[in-house]
Amino acid sequence: MAATSGPSLPDRVARAVIDRYDQLPGRGKPQGRAWTVLAGIVAERGRSLKVLALATGTRCIGVASMVARPLGHVLHDAHAEVLCRRAFQRWLVSEMLHSKEERKRSSFLKLVDEEDLQFSLDDDVHLHFYVSTLPCGECALVPLQSKLGTLARKLTETTESETLKDRNRTGAKPSRGMPNDPQAEGLEFHQEGILRYKSGRSDTRPESRSVCYSCSDKICRWNHIGWEGALLSRLLKRPLKMTSLIIGGSIYDQAFVHRALFGRAGVASAQLAPQFHPTTVEFGASREAAEADASSSKVSTGGLSLVWTEELEDSTSPKSAPGATYEVLIGHTGQRQGLRHDRKASRRARPAEAAKAAGDRAGAVDSWVSVLCKKLKAQDLLQSLRQLKHDEALQDWLLRPTLKRRRLDEAGHAAEGETGHAETARRAVATFPSYAWLKEMMTSDAYRASKKDFHSGDPFCHWWRKQSIEFENDLDGVDGFQVDLLAEIFTKNPDQAEVPL
Repeated sequence: MAATSGPSLPDRVARAVIDRYDQLPGRGKPQGRAWTVLAGIVAERGRSLKVLALATGTRCIGVASMVARPLGHVLHDAHAEVLCRRAFQRWLVSEMLHSKEERKRSSFLKLVDEEDLQFSLDDDVHLHFYVSTLPCGECALVPLQSKLGTLARKLTETTESETLKDRNRTGAKPSRGMPNDPQAEGLEFHQEGILRYKSGRSDTRPESRSVCYSCSDKICRWNHIGWEGALLSRLLKRPLKMTSLIIGGSIYDQAFVHRALFGRAGVASAQLAPQFHPTTVEFGASREAAEADASSSKVSTGGLSLVWTEELEDSTSPKSAPGATYEVLIGHTGQRQGLRHDRKASRRARPAEAAKAAGDRAGAVDSWVSVLCKKLKAQDLLQSLRQLKHDEALQDWLLRPTLKRRRLDEAGHAAEGETGHAETARRAVATFPSYAWLKEMMTSDAYRASKKDFHSGDPFCHWWRKQSIEFENDLDGVDGFQVDLLAEIFTKNPDQAEVPL
């Protein structure tokens, strides 16, 4: 008897993420006919698969909530794909803190340069990204030849025998500087190839609208620049890329998905492109599953998000290292589902007083603050770096690329007849000890160059950074908030903190 082949790799990856989700507690999962989107990142080594991070979610917050005080304490984007990537980045930091012996035995990362603190993914490890449906935005606009997707929910006189020429719909709105959707019949309803903000009602007040770019736009960016993000780019020898992206749901178009999530940027060779695969493995809390439910309750999106990362397995890791993450988030507020008495305390007290009263982890105001928010992400990263280098060495390491860039600037401008100092001063817009300053220090030259190249072409040259939102006082945008631990690290030699960017 001939041996039957097992499930394909895409189906195995999808099944691994869904099974891990099913094993989590019920709190935060959709109830009744509510639905959500699931995303997960899986590491493959040989025939073995390990889920590193997963998340669910379909919500994001508007501009008014983004600029509310205190800055850095809320998540702007609670879509599953974005939360999953943030959880994966948290997992990366925890992996970097494994002891050398443990890293050799079980970790997926290896330390390749101890002086420069650079890690690399093991050569035999491949990363895969799964999402239970087409990401919102450009990727959702796949052409359709039958009444599927959003068209299945739309009354039409098209008979089964006729060929339908239309496309799936998206609620994502054209972003700033992009042309509006024609909203004509059929394929011309949406404008292809433009940048879009996350979906929302058309009658939403301007201050409540989202300026978070669609998941399609963000994933395309990650596929070109790297999934590690700017804050971890200096710690990695090479950008982290996904070997494959696996998409669930009943509608899929290979060429269209490839273009939406990679090809439309047009700045990299085809060899860098990940593989794209559909999967028939069903996610039980998907929109399709909710609509197939015959109960009379209304179909709706789940308002809560789940976030989970793999737990550290070795007991020798520093106790201050980020461990397993399991959180339930409130999508429309960008906050963690916390304790009621903490919420009351935070309403009565100013943020600093609430933080002191809560006695929570570094910089947290109360239990309503997610470990994935920028404030705590920065604190956790710095705490982890302090385990790898003492404070004085860490100061030198943080400032090293700055001094290098300043010397290059001065040499270049001196050759052009300029002082160099004036040009450097013009670039010093991120003030110490802000999150923006830390992000500038942690961004590698390779990541910076790749990002510049990516945003040089259409449509991504129109990417409007949230840092440009006007703020009260003199904060430098959404990343202008102070990172307390950063100031503490530099207390032994505070003069170094004044080195310009």
